[in-house]
Amino acid sequence: MIFHSPFFTEAERGKVIPELVVGQDLPATILELCGLPVPDSYQGKSAVPLIEGKATQWRKEVFCENLFTEQGYPRMEAVRGSEWKYIRYFSKENDRGKYLPDASIDGEKPIFEELFHLKSDPKEQINLATNPEHAETLKTYRKRCQELVTELAR
Repeated sequence: MIFHSPFFTEAERGKVIPELVVGQDLPATILELCGLPVPDSYQGKSAVPLIEGKATQWRKEVFCENLFTEQGYPRMEAVRGSEWKYIRYFSKENDRGKYLPDASIDGEKPIFEELFHLKSDPKEQINLATNPEHAETLKTYRKRCQELVTELAR
């Protein structure tokens, strides 16, 4: 994500920030750049402290999902951290025209999984999900994905 403001200092311009910033952070960042309060109801966080180089608590991972089936893509859930990315896809056989946010919570198993080591494979070309050397990492990310999807359903 790229943020630009004529009010950024020379040190803040062109800065690359390694933290995981998502689309939900954009409104909060714009509001703070405008000097307006960020509502507590916003899911995103302002990236201004990151841009300014201030110490701040920031997310270590991002959960993504695609639950809308009209476009013909399979439902998908994913967890991305700074080092690993795990994606699981579900059968679209019975999905057409349905919104199924609770399907994986209710025990549906994925039909395909991907696991990428982002540091050694930033273009995500080597799927390690079936590699026995990464079985523990896969297990960890399966569990974390399930925790996050369940947490969001509450």
